[in-house]
Amino acid sequence: MGEPKLEQFGLTEEQYEHLTKNEDKRHKVIKGISTVVGIMAWTLILLPSESPELVLKLWLIFLFGSISRLFLDPALWHIYVSFRNKVYEDYRNLSLYKEAKKKYDFWWIRNQKEFWTSLSGRRFEQEFAFLYSKLGYEIQLTPTTADRGIDVILRKDGKTIIVQCKAHKKPVSPHVVRDLFGTLVDSHADEAILASISGFTTGVKKFILGKNIRLISLEDIIHLQKKIIE
Repeated sequence: MGEPKLEQFGLTEEQYEHLTKNEDKRHKVIKGISTVVGIMAWTLILLPSESPELVLKLWLIFLFGSISRLFLDPALWHIYVSFRNKVYEDYRNLSLYKEAKKKYDFWWIRNQKEFWTSLSGRRFEQEFAFLYSKLGYEIQLTPTTADRGIDVILRKDGKTIIVQCKAHKKPVSPHVVRDLFGTLVDSHADEAILASISGFTTGVKKFILGKNIRLISLEDIIHLQKKIIE
């Protein structure tokens, strides 16, 4: 996946800066409108009521008005952008460029070792599952408890693969892969994957010989990530 360039979307650096500044200004205006609309709506609801007292009413109006803005702002902004993009080609190109850049940044950061080594155990499972979904697998994340040592289940072409993910700072030791092999036998899955961001001990590599267990290292993960083209 290549980094998107402004010229691919018919934009120059000057146009991009000008359009972005205008967009920021208009977004601030829409945020203001959202706040005013929210406060006015809650004023009409709360002020005519007999209770609570005026000071509390005013606090509630401000509070509920601010909360309402959280919902109104994205809705109004989406309506504005949709209309604007239909009318102005430059803004339509700007939106297309930003979307392409967002996808590229999302992909690029997952090619960095620092991204994967910073993940918590559960987040590593989620990102690993997401990676394989992009590679065409049907994925299933298991519950965090009572998972029988299975973190992710992958399915493709009639095969079922169970996955155990380890985000530990040290290489995986043999007892982990022995337990995974027992789970593989009990589950009747076709294959097992042991994924680790810190590698594997020699004992692990020896144990899997002749067994339907595949080791996925951090280098393997990044190699797979680079295969994704969108």
